[in-house]
Amino acid sequence: MEDCKGDTETGRKTLPVVSGMKTSKLTVILLSLVTLFLFYMVWYRFLHDTITLVYISVMLSLPMVVMIAMIVRAKERNHFHKASSLMKFIMLTGILYSLVAGAIITSGKLL
Repeated sequence: MEDCKGDTETGRKTLPVVSGMKTSKLTVILLSLVTLFLFYMVWYRFLHDTITLVYISVMLSLPMVVMIAMIVRAKERNHFHKASSLMKFIMLTGILYSLVAGAIITSGKLL
């Protein structure tokens, strides 16, 4: 959505160009909400440890809720840029969870 104007000018067929900003926003919001649900479902079904619950809540879910709010209010390119940067942070913290999981497994507290 951040690059919609440039995509239109260069003839790219991205979701915002083809379907519009409203549909793109709705898609991002729905996918983010599904992701939030899946975070907690995976924790509930497979993990059950407090460290993971806190990590998911503080490092992933809270920033994702903020990102959703940013997308809902976004009207200009710089708003989408800020939401995109926050999403990159969320992805990085998701990847870094592997270090947390490794520490939990090594300590034996998950078993």
